[in-house]
Amino acid sequence: KIQCVGFEHFLQMSVPTWRYQITCNLKLYDDKCKIVKNNYKTVTSGTLDATGFVFTSAAFALEDDGYFTGGVIEFGSDARTITAHTGSNITLIYKMTELEDNDTVNVYPGCDLRIETCRDNYDNVINFMGTPFIPVDNPALRT
Repeated sequence: KIQCVGFEHFLQMSVPTWRYQITCNLKLYDDKCKIVKNNYKTVTSGTLDATGFVFTSAAFALEDDGYFTGGVIEFGSDARTITAHTGSNITLIYKMTELEDNDTVNVYPGCDLRIETCRDNYDNVINFMGTPFIPVDNPALRT
């Protein structure tokens, strides 16, 4: 006897919410992370390049490269993820069609979910929900 099930069968399965992994299981700024988003807000204005993906502001150069990567830029009710931060430039995942040169935006840093970032950027290791000291090499693959 064989029983076939549709894809909806997989949607009913239990999925673990926590993973045993080196990086944090939390989302930055959520209630378990406990980082207050507005405490890290940078309010600035700047210019967009011709592509509409790169926003430039002198305020970004005040932070180390990568500080805003994975963060968010907000303009009015519009928000975009920041995919890269180098010097005074941040790169957006999608264009912000309403944003023009010299408009004021709110920019929030991101998190790469590593314990070093949690410690150095946010002083929040007490709420870190990863297992950073698990072995990463697989002994079965050693030669």
